Amino acid sequence: MKNNFDVVIIGAGISGLMAGALLAKKDKKVLILESQPKIGGYLSGFERKGYYFDVGITRSNISYVEPYLREAGVLDDVHFVKIDGDYNVNGRYIPYNNLQEYFHAVADTFPDQKGGVLSFYIKEVAPREKKMKTMMYSDFKTMNTFQKYFTIAKIFAMMPGMMRENSSKENENAVLKRYIDENSEAFAFLCTRPEQVNYRGHMSMPNYVGRILSQLYNYYPKEGYLHLCNLLKKVITEHGAELMMNSRAVKIKIENNVASSVEYQVKNKQVETVTGKNIVSATDLNKTFRDLIGTDFIPPAEIRKLEGSVLGLSVPILFLGVRIPSQRVRQLFNGKEELYYFPAVKKLNADPNDIDFFVNCNMVLHASSLVNPDHAPQGCSNIQIYLSCPPVGWQQDWGLVNGERTEKYGELKKKVIGDVLSSLEGLIPELKDRSIIEVCELGTPHTHERYTGNTHGVALGFNFDGYLLSAPRIRSYYNRSSNVNNLFFIGHQTGYGGGLNVALGSAKRVTNLICQKAH
Repeated sequence: MKNNFDVVIIGAGISGLMAGALLAKKDKKVLILESQPKIGGYLSGFERKGYYFDVGITRSNISYVEPYLREAGVLDDVHFVKIDGDYNVNGRYIPYNNLQEYFHAVADTFPDQKGGVLSFYIKEVAPREKKMKTMMYSDFKTMNTFQKYFTIAKIFAMMPGMMRENSSKENENAVLKRYIDENSEAFAFLCTRPEQVNYRGHMSMPNYVGRILSQLYNYYPKEGYLHLCNLLKKVITEHGAELMMNSRAVKIKIENNVASSVEYQVKNKQVETVTGKNIVSATDLNKTFRDLIGTDFIPPAEIRKLEGSVLGLSVPILFLGVRIPSQRVRQLFNGKEELYYFPAVKKLNADPNDIDFFVNCNMVLHASSLVNPDHAPQGCSNIQIYLSCPPVGWQQDWGLVNGERTEKYGELKKKVIGDVLSSLEGLIPELKDRSIIEVCELGTPHTHERYTGNTHGVALGFNFDGYLLSAPRIRSYYNRSSNVNNLFFIGHQTGYGGGLNVALGSAKRVTNLICQKAH
């Protein structure tokens, strides 16, 4: 292997792969270091007994994603399919994007707060929905290029205001209190701010602005996200770049305000060093700032703030492979590909010692075998179940002692699986016969590295505390170059909202910066 490169990229997740592909196509000498034996990171996938599972996101905004894939030369080999999902609340199906029907169903569910719920919708939600509806409910697949860019421009024009509205602790829940008793179940069901209600409502009940925005993110690559990662890998290798698996970066060396080299270790062998004119970190935010760079880059006080948020907001996922025909699963999903399932309405407990957290918890069910029959054996279905976000303290415990798994760890996994399956029996009666389950695996905060390579969280794990910490300064590092002019950061944590479009966009921006420096 060469020891001197134009660009050394740390991490073969989707942003690292995209940056590697784009830079390699521009004849840059590129090395990608990946600590795991497989590529993909949050967008990886795995197979068990003939069932395929994605480990992270299920939807993409193709209007943002397609241009990057086209430039990388892989778009023609990815086939995006439009998907949709409904709510099932107390047995009642509610269209995801019909907020009027949704709020009426919530009002019927909580009759003691019915007037307040409806007033909240009429006075606060409906005006905003009307303002956004025209641009957000558009199908980008049917638009010409001008219409796409015009719609995206309108969205970006509104984004700063929407972000202010959704980041203010005094906004949405404070307004909700004017209409609904904050001690009621209706408030616990509708609220969105964990600081005020002591549980993370982000995944269990997306707020109404999020639901409107999410209509843009309703396409799924039929082949699965791992296929997309493999396509980028092929581009990388065909253009002469090097990809080293099982190679864990341990230190980015900075001398005289220049990132001069990366120290890495292949499995348990001796630490080696590779030099690069440019260093790109496409790995976890915490790992980058706490482990790879440390006090060479940011003050110790900033690092200490990150240490308390190793897991952040993480979403445990239950992967099921079941002998249930796809026609039956689609019927249970009300003809859609996803389902937001609320087996019971309850106020979630934020006690990190509450081992019953997942009893009748809210969950999102996704079955990619409804889109691609090859993702499950004939007559069977794969179902990924994204569970409500438990309290951070609960996640950080998980029965570990000094980082080692204990007997309690196994007991917790077994209990969560049992609780979720029992809750699902109300939706899928067939699950009462456990023998139809051929695959049953739970991605926890400390086992999901088997699927994603990320030991600090699970799929969709997003370090909100670290992300919001000194955000303007950190974002300036991401979006341009850092104070160390040849050190760059890319990934889904580098922009508002995260997601695939942010990961790919950051890779594209850094590619441009590196190429501009060369001229």
